[in-house]
Amino acid sequence: MILKKAHARMIASGVGLPRKKAAAPPWSMPAEQFVLPAS
Repeated sequence: MILKKAHARMIASGVGLPRKKAAAPPWSMPAEQFVLPAS
């Protein structure tokens, strides 16, 4: 959980600003799908 939150914060910080908006609703469930390619 902590790792996912950290990744989510990193992505939201600037790595995935546009993705964050596009993935705002399903942020909690497919977070891994966005974290894996984003890393």
